[in-house]
Amino acid sequence: MTKKFNQYLGKAGQLNVMSEFLTLGWNVAIPEVDIGNDIFVVQDKNGTLKRVQVKTSAASKRTRGFSGQFSVSLKNLRNISNILVHYVFLVRHNEQWFSPVIIRQDYLL
Repeated sequence: MTKKFNQYLGKAGQLNVMSEFLTLGWNVAIPEVDIGNDIFVVQDKNGTLKRVQVKTSAASKRTRGFSGQFSVSLKNLRNISNILVHYVFLVRHNEQWFSPVIIRQDYLL
């Protein structure tokens, strides 16, 4: 897979996740500078803020089913602040998105 395709797939995954949050009634924003957060998600009713990093992968065929491969920066994982990052892992297979896996930064570390 080319780097350019990965950039398109990554942005498509990010927009897919943003769309799902909007559907659930959360406000979403893309930070002007990406230093480990792809999306800020806010529940306007009570001000709850979540930091989100989206990791997207094209599926690889396996003997049974498929898998996705992701890269996560250990440096970013270790950078713990008061608002933890939620990692969303998203796989695209046969032209559709599969249910994401969401893991909070401290659990992933």
